[in-house]
Amino acid sequence: MSHLEVTLENGIATLTMNRPEARNALSMDMRSKLNDTLHDIENDSTVRCVVLKGAGEHFMAGGDVKGMGESIKKSSAEIRKEFMLRIHDLHPIMFAMRRMPKPIIASCRGAAAGAGVSFALACDLVIAAEDAFFTLAYCKIGTSPDGSSSFHLPRA
Repeated sequence: MSHLEVTLENGIATLTMNRPEARNALSMDMRSKLNDTLHDIENDSTVRCVVLKGAGEHFMAGGDVKGMGESIKKSSAEIRKEFMLRIHDLHPIMFAMRRMPKPIIASCRGAAAGAGVSFALACDLVIAAEDAFFTLAYCKIGTSPDGSSSFHLPRA
């Protein structure tokens, strides 16, 4: 099962973050697929707009904290490398979203936490269900806020 499902219908590319069991937390697989897919869509003349949504009851819980926790079993060099990859793999996605010449619509329900807030803010339009809530949540896991939230939030 792919962590990102992509459908194209009537000029609308729908990107569904597909990890409902983890509230669509951003896995390394999802990062890679999002980056590749956004670049493909940018150059696809049949796509007129993009909808970004989460499978299940939530938009996105942010980074894969459980996956980060599993890194503790690795050597310090491996932990550092993986941490840097997590950071550096996120920024090209945000850049691709900002650069996208087609409108991106975030369809949010449930939680948009941490990087989930950043993803919503990077979209051109956010449609929030009544049960949607947005929280940066970084202090709850002992990290500094980013994922482009420090750039996007003052511009929202």
